[in-house]
This record gives sequence, structure tokens and C-alpha cells, in this order.
Amino acid sequence: TLAPDGAGGVVVPGWTASEDFPTTEGIFDGSFNGGGNNYDSDAFVTRIDIGNPPQYPTWLISIKAGNGTFTSGECYAGGAEEASYDFDPSYDFVAPPLSPGGYIEAYFPHPEWERPLGNNYRSDVYPMDCDLDGYAIWTFEVNTNQHNSWINLDLLPDSMVRAGSNIYLHDRSNDSLQNL
Repeated sequence: TLAPDGAGGVVVPGWTASEDFPTTEGIFDGSFNGGGNNYDSDAFVTRIDIGNPPQYPTWLISIKAGNGTFTSGECYAGGAEEASYDFDPSYDFVAPPLSPGGYIEAYFPHPEWERPLGNNYRSDVYPMDCDLDGYAIWTFEVNTNQHNSWINLDLLPDSMVRAGSNIYLHDRSNDSLQNL
């Protein structure tokens, strides 16, 4: 359950199985106290300062990964006039912690942003002039604990994706390129 805190932020409770869940200075308890249940997880409560309200990008491509049992949340690659290549709090949103059970997650890794809530993002929006020699490139990763399972990717461009755009998936693990 999300709860507005009256000071421009949102309070988010949840569970994590991560022994190195990102924390900030002055927290109540920064240690992993899991082990008291079947999932070896620990509770957290975090406050997210939303500051400027989220903006809607000019265009989006939705990315979702799943195997029929588990599905990641949707990720969004997009373009907006006011966006930047660096972290942009109006457009770039951190991925939530992993589920304590089975999971599949899709995210955009950005360790170079060095943000306190983590390096993985559910949305990554570039400026509209992002074409570099006719290309815009987003790196996203899929992570899962579902071994020996096929993972399906759904990539759905919205109606605002530029007419005539080609969208390719480049799998760096086997250097394959697929025109979507």
C-alpha cells in the first residue's frame, strides 16, 4: 500500500530478500533480519520524495518479461523533449526490490547514476534528439531465479513512436540481432 506523507513524498512498505538492500544514513535498522519465515526476507518502509510530479514521455516502448508463471513489471524506454541522458526524476523511476519468492525482473541498469535506492530502473527516457547516426540505444536486462525456463519478451511501442522507426533487439549474450 502506498501512502502520501503530506510533504511531497510517498511512504512504501514491503519485503526484501536482499541482504544488501540499499539504505540511507539515519535509518532505524539497516541490518538484514530475515530468517523468521519461509522466505528468508525482511520488511522495509521507505519514503520516496517525488518532488516534481512525474511527466509523461512523448513516446514509449513497453517492455515486459515473463514465463507463464511469473511476469516482470512493465519497463518503459521513451523520448521526451525535457528529458536528459542523466538521471531525471521526472521520467526515470527505480525498479522495486525483488520478490522474496520466484521472480522475473526487467530493468535498465544505470550504476553510473549512483542513486541511493539502487541502480536498476523501470523507465529510461531520453531527450527527443536522442538519435545518434539514426539510432537510439537503450540497454535493458532480464534477471530471474526461474532456471531452465523460457523467458518471453513483449515489446509494445505506443502509437507515438516515430513512423518508419525500426526497433531491433540485440542479444549481447549471443550477438544476435532481431528486427521487431
